Amino acid sequence: MYRYFPLLLISFSCCFMSCNQEPQFSEEYKLQVMHQVLQYAHVNGLIDLPHTIILEEEIFPPLDPYYYDEETDSYTKETSQIKLITKHLKAHDTLFISKQRKANAYLNLKLLSQYGYKVTSHGKIDQKTLLETEVLCISKPIFSRDGKKVFIRLSYSGVSGGAFIFYKKNGKWSSYKQITNWVV
Repeated sequence: MYRYFPLLLISFSCCFMSCNQEPQFSEEYKLQVMHQVLQYAHVNGLIDLPHTIILEEEIFPPLDPYYYDEETDSYTKETSQIKLITKHLKAHDTLFISKQRKANAYLNLKLLSQYGYKVTSHGKIDQKTLLETEVLCISKPIFSRDGKKVFIRLSYSGVSGGAFIFYKKNGKWSSYKQITNWVV
């Protein structure tokens, strides 16, 4: 009877450890999500993709700590960007969000070119191109634990932008909520 106890203990331990592991989002998956979000944003009139250059750097103003809170029906101030993202992703875990932000430092946005986007560095864009072309900045994605929500910021030609939560339904990123916006 006790002969199988070590095997049961190992099986239980492996199951327990795999249940407690944080989800991992691969670089390829993040790039696919960014592509799908850009396509969705284009179809819904948020951005004009055919004439857009995507910057490989994330150049954004500080995230506005004030946002409209639907639960309290008022404007609320959050104390940090991570707490704001955590609240809107309903993640309840700032460490999980912080780890994703650190991992995203290594995500190479130039790889978005595999989807047909023009991706370049801010320093390589001349004045004429800036006047004739829309320049888009997209932040690296931060996911909810279940992978059904993603936080992404978009900046349009450096004059306006917003922070969004995109929602995944039936395998597609099919809706969004704008949580902050800015205009220069």
